[in-house]
This record gives sequence, structure tokens and C-alpha cells, in this order.
Amino acid sequence: MKLQSVLDLRDEMIDTFYRDTLKIDDVAMARLQVASLPESPAERMAVGARYLGQGQFALAIRLDRRQGKAARAAARFIDAHFGGDDEVDLSVLDVSIPNRKQMVEAAQDGGGGDHAGATRVRPLRLGHSISHEDGTAGTLGMFAEHTEYGIVAISNAHVLAPVKDAQAGDHIYQPGVADGRRRAANRVGRLGDFEVLGRTGANRMDAAFLYGPRDTELCAMNCDGFEGNRIPSGFGSPDEGAPLKAPIPTDDLTDILDAMRAEGRVAKIGRTTGYTTEPLLNLTIGLRDVTVGVPGTGKCRFDDVIEVESPLDGPHFSAKGDSGSVLYVERELVPFGLLFANGTTEKRDRRSGEIKGTKFVTYACHLHDVFSSYQLEPLTH
Repeated sequence: MKLQSVLDLRDEMIDTFYRDTLKIDDVAMARLQVASLPESPAERMAVGARYLGQGQFALAIRLDRRQGKAARAAARFIDAHFGGDDEVDLSVLDVSIPNRKQMVEAAQDGGGGDHAGATRVRPLRLGHSISHEDGTAGTLGMFAEHTEYGIVAISNAHVLAPVKDAQAGDHIYQPGVADGRRRAANRVGRLGDFEVLGRTGANRMDAAFLYGPRDTELCAMNCDGFEGNRIPSGFGSPDEGAPLKAPIPTDDLTDILDAMRAEGRVAKIGRTTGYTTEPLLNLTIGLRDVTVGVPGTGKCRFDDVIEVESPLDGPHFSAKGDSGSVLYVERELVPFGLLFANGTTEKRDRRSGEIKGTKFVTYACHLHDVFSSYQLEPLTH
């Protein structure tokens, strides 16, 4: 099916589920502004579009539990609209953002500590360790222009503003505190705008940016040697030294997917796993009502999420510490996603319960939405 046909089915399925199963009439208002996630995981369901290649997509359904109200609603929808289960991508999902304890343990175990991305770099470079003063370590995704702050650096809100009392102007460190401790010499900027993730309504992005104080003596951004959004050396990427282009919306991404066909790959450079890629055929886009565990907040709902699938036994596309990395189309150098969570999906036969396969998945929000929300512009140099 073409993408729009799948997205129309997605919206129909979600509307039907809210009205008939959750007994909510004003679906749009409830989803976007009012409703929190159902307390029971058996009443949670996400729906999106799995890329099949050559302009074709399949309906992707992600359940929190294999059995229950959501599973029965999915079965009814599949039976009513498709000839069989092989025409949809159905799996059980478990995705979360790493908490502070997990990140500290990962750093202590060497999770990225000896990797190029965990080192101290000046000027700043994308793909390297960064954090809030009370945080651990995530990844600097890319740079942009802001009318008030000049050049800014983008990452996740849970990386740059991980605590409830985080405020604009807080110190940001590179490398992140878990990699380089809270030393004054590691301060590279201050927290700018950031997204506050919530349990009510739909979250569209996990994003924040930092800006460089103009009175700093450190050469963090916009100085001699600053490479901007060029793919950094030391990670083994074939695109090393080439600059990322401006972020693109989903419609443009589908055009690129069609043009590249099966040989295209999605790539990212992160603090922990460095340079990794997966075939574009492993992408699912437009996932709505995705349940993600957020440290300190609980289970939250996210809309318009991008999923990247990789083998469970590795190598994984991402790991703890890669949050904030930018997803881009390899060789085309087109960025489109901001990595924020990972987990697993388990595919089962919905009638027999037989496990058909388990995959590792990485989740990202749309980078174009981040630029639009914070009124950012692509770097001009």
C-alpha cells in the first residue's frame, strides 16, 4: 500500500479503538491534550507504517501486551481490513529511556568510556558525550542557528534537562558528567529551550538545545576549527568530513526512500556505539500512541515516532548514552530523526502465541519538528 493509504488506516484504527474500546468520544481532544495512558498495559496500542521498499508500506501495530482489550481490538481490525496476519507488522513493544542508575552503571562498566564519542573535544563535535550538570551522559546530535542565541547544539531533553528542577541557563558539560566529572573546565554552554515530557496528552518530541555563553573563554562553538555538522572523524563512517543537510519532513523522507530503494541505509553517530547503520527497510514511521517509560515521570505517550529495527543478538543500532544522536540517510546526508529511546519488539502468532522473532528497536522523534518548534535554522557555515 502507498503511505497515505496506510496512514489513513492508522488513523481509522486509533479512532475506532478510542471510541469502541476505551469509550472516549472526542478522540482528537483526548489524545492530544487530555487523556493519559490507560492504566492497564493491555489497553495500549500504537499504530504506524512499516516501510517495505519501492514506495510500499504495511500497517504496523505495536501492543504493550499480547493479550487483552488492545490485542482483541487489533485482531478485529485486521480481520475486517486484511486477508491475513502476514499483511500487517504486529508485535509486542517494550521501550524506555535509560534512567540515571542505568547510565552510571553503563559508564562504570566501560559503556562508551574508551570510545571516541566519550572523549573531551574542543570545538564541540556532533556524536560526542554531553550532559546537564546534574545528568550523566548522552549525545550531541547536531548544530543549528537561533536568532537570539546564535549557534546552538541539539540533543534530548532527558539529556540536557534530566531533572524536574532543570532551568534555562543551567550549565551543560562536555564530556557528560558520567564521562568527565563535573569540572569547570568541562562547561561548554548553558541550557536553552527544552521540552517537558508529560503523562497527559501526546508528546511529539524529546528535545532541547544548549547555547554558548558569549563571555566564555572556552572555544566550544563558532571558532577556529569548528566543523559544524560535518560527520566527525574517528568513527569509521564513509561520510566522514561531509556536512549534514537541512532536516526534512516525513513527506520528503518517503521520496528519498523511494529513490534509494533497497540499498539505502539509515545511520547515526552516538557517544556509546559510535557509527552504526541499518537498512532503510528496517524503518517504521508515523507511529502514534507509542508507550515509552520516562525516568522520573512514568509511562508516557508519544506521537509520530520513528522506529529502527536491528537484530536482538546484535550489533544494536543504539545503546545507553546514544540518546540525542541524529538519524540520517547515509551518503545522502539527510537528517530526519532525533534518537531518544530503545527497547525490544516481540513478534508472535496472535492465535497460537508462538514467538516468531524478537528484535531490538531504536526510537526517534522527527528532527524537522524540533527545528520548527524552537524556530531553528540550518547552519549556514
